[in-house]
Amino acid sequence: MRLAREAAERPSGGLRAETVLTALGQAGLAVGSQIQVLAHTIGARYCVSSATASGLALAVCEFSDEAGAEHGLAYSHRVFDRLIPGRTLLRNRSTVMTLTAGEPNAALLSEARRAVSAFVAL
Repeated sequence: MRLAREAAERPSGGLRAETVLTALGQAGLAVGSQIQVLAHTIGARYCVSSATASGLALAVCEFSDEAGAEHGLAYSHRVFDRLIPGRTLLRNRSTVMTLTAGEPNAALLSEARRAVSAFVAL
């Protein structure tokens, strides 16, 4: 029920998760299907996760406003960086994208660079 409520109460305006995933696809990343994940954990209003065919995991979270996104980004760093090392977190307005490459290799690092470029260009 919580996920359904978050989906129904997505913030209006702002950078949508679907827009981010489409941009990543246009940047040449083979992004798989998206799965809604709990947004409340980091104070977001709506989050999805996905992964590329090469194994680059990503999450895109929508927040009510930029201040909330900045707070969620800081919280995620504080709580999860020690548990999941090597993540890259970026904020574009009120949307936060998290990239996790696992055991990085040249292909994953290349995908991560393209994902970052596509996200910041939106």
